[in-house]
Amino acid sequence: MGAPLQGKKLKQEIQGHLEAGTFRFDDHALKRMEERNVIVSEIVQVLRNGFNDESQNELDSKYLTWSYAICGSTNDGRTLKVVVTFAPPNMLIISVVK
Repeated sequence: MGAPLQGKKLKQEIQGHLEAGTFRFDDHALKRMEERNVIVSEIVQVLRNGFNDESQNELDSKYLTWSYAICGSTNDGRTLKVVVTFAPPNMLIISVVK
């Protein structure tokens, strides 16, 4: 466990996983996507263009990893929050909130 990623470093980490295709969805995120009628391309839009709401970042005491709340809008104007964590070699998408 270390300090959370911030600013450019966090953005670069997210972009790197998107470009490499090394991201996956956990079951909770998939369930929320289905409930909220959100598709993968919308998640990618938010992760590419959104911002990190640092006040909602959390340290998971069980796994000793940080989760990051990325907020943004889809092309059709829907506002979403996508919660991610890093589980090398992947970025794990753990929740989606409207």
